[in-house]
Amino acid sequence: MPEARWWVYVLTSSGRGRAPRCTYVGITVDPARRVRQHNGVHPGGAARTRAGRPWRLARLHGPFSDRAAAQRAEAFLKRKRGRARLERLAAAEILARGLPKPVLRQAARAAGSGSK
Repeated sequence: MPEARWWVYVLTSSGRGRAPRCTYVGITVDPARRVRQHNGVHPGGAARTRAGRPWRLARLHGPFSDRAAAQRAEAFLKRKRGRARLERLAAAEILARGLPKPVLRQAARAAGSGSK
């Protein structure tokens, strides 16, 4: 069986109701399913995202080789606020912020493969 590929996602709210223009950060192996869960289409969305529906996928980081690496990247993004959460994770920024090396290696691989 192939190994699960983990993703870190950032959602933005619609800007209506009690939660105008909010962001939410999470991890998953199936981003499309997870967005549907947050929007109430399928059971299992986080209670925190009920007020801001509908949510849209604003940024997707990854894939990460394991859950631990994705969780470290998620924690890094959760320390940011607002638009800063929507910026692309760059290997230099990860290094400057002291994120663990497995995430740095994954980000460097992703950045290297996209530039050629």
